[in-house]
Amino acid sequence: PLASIARGCRLRTLMLRGSLASESVEALSHCSELRVLKLALEPKAPQDAFIRVFTSCRELRVVDIYGATDVSDALLGCAMLNLRSLEEFVASHSGGGFSGALSEPMADAFRLHFADARVFIDNLVKNSLL
Repeated sequence: PLASIARGCRLRTLMLRGSLASESVEALSHCSELRVLKLALEPKAPQDAFIRVFTSCRELRVVDIYGATDVSDALLGCAMLNLRSLEEFVASHSGGGFSGALSEPMADAFRLHFADARVFIDNLVKNSLL
């Protein structure tokens, strides 16, 4: 399983499409040298697992979790506090069962904080109301 791999290696890139338990996503927090994280998961994982990853994997440069979880204010705030060298961030918010709220002011603050990065945050809830 991914959890045992994450504990014993110096993983720098992970790109995965499929099913992954939230415990396996959390185990990625042991990969402190992780630079690229691209996940598309079915079902989506809770955002708490990604908060643990962002807290520990501070060297992340490319993050694409569009289909892996629902991004929220808390997740964006965690990334702003911990990720030092973000170059690309792709995520979505669909208001699913695991997500907290995503506010437009927080999304704007995130884009401003990472002004040199390519940032795409698709707020499907807001867009469905238009």
